[in-house]
Amino acid sequence: MSARLLPGAPVADAVRAEAARAGLNLLDVLRVDDGRYWSYLCREPSCCPPEGVPLRPGHPAAAALEQAGLDYGAPGSDARLTLVPVTMAKGLEYDHVIVVEPAGIAGAEARCLQRLYVALTRAVSRLTVLYAEPLPAPLPHGQQGP
Repeated sequence: MSARLLPGAPVADAVRAEAARAGLNLLDVLRVDDGRYWSYLCREPSCCPPEGVPLRPGHPAAAALEQAGLDYGAPGSDARLTLVPVTMAKGLEYDHVIVVEPAGIAGAEARCLQRLYVALTRAVSRLTVLYAEPLPAPLPHGQQGP
């Protein structure tokens, strides 16, 4: 489904126009419905396919949180812990960010390193990187924070 055909596209266009008039740069405008999301701004099919991008409750990070008995929510929820797919992280900020398997992010698609950069720059106070696979080349190996 093209972003222009998404329900609410005229509203998204109006919000975008008003934001531009106010000097605000919207990074994205999303529609979330039935376990999927669509971007009104992205035109890259490898990133934002016409059928939408599934929210991934079955992701290994979600499974680990569930197994540990930790409640989590989707972006925009009131949950204390939020599980955010890297494709939705742009423009968001969190006090503490945990990036799981950066190599998987870096190798997932054509815009791999840009997505990894976005994931690594969402933390305001603290960033934790969890990995079992070797880190992608741009990241230092074997360094540990305080």
